[in-house]
Amino acid sequence: MRHRIKIAILLSLLIAAVWWICARSGTSFQELGAYGKTLPVPWFMAVFVVFPLLGFPVNVFLILAGARFGFWGGMGATAVSVMFHNFVAYRLVKGCLHDRVSAALERRGYAVPSLAGKDERLHTALFVLIQGPPYVVKLYLLALTDVRFATYFWVGSPIYILFAMVSVGIGSSALNFDSRWVTLLALVVVCLAIGGRWIRKRYGSPSRA
Repeated sequence: MRHRIKIAILLSLLIAAVWWICARSGTSFQELGAYGKTLPVPWFMAVFVVFPLLGFPVNVFLILAGARFGFWGGMGATAVSVMFHNFVAYRLVKGCLHDRVSAALERRGYAVPSLAGKDERLHTALFVLIQGPPYVVKLYLLALTDVRFATYFWVGSPIYILFAMVSVGIGSSALNFDSRWVTLLALVVVCLAIGGRWIRKRYGSPSRA
């Protein structure tokens, strides 16, 4: 019961904060949308498919994708980029960069999760769903396991794309600012955070060395 009360209070505060932002920051959203429209498509897509693999925050590109293409167009661009990330990350880790990627993650305190003897589809999904490590870290850590490419790609990619809906939606709201849409997205963020916290407690989190 106490957890339910805390969640209700958190949701109420978040909704109030979003409405306050709506009342005071409409111009900034419009400016973001105007900037997003000016981004050249080829250059934007080239950066979107490469930079997240180098460690740049993927949420920045998701928001800009929504601002540049709108929600459905942004989700299309995101789907292409996420599938590219998953394909390339797996091939790089299984190929020439295996030792370098492994050493780099170990220096940052991340240990490769063990999926041996487990349902690899279920545990791949759980690993991707758990919030905490950055997007690029999860891409490379999972590729370092013995998970098959088909599972890595076809289980991981759809989940990453689903989670991207929130950031793309925030970016697309800059094109036609709608406070109700932003409030809905804020509620989705809270639900995902709560769900990720529950999964972490129930199944554990990606381990650190």
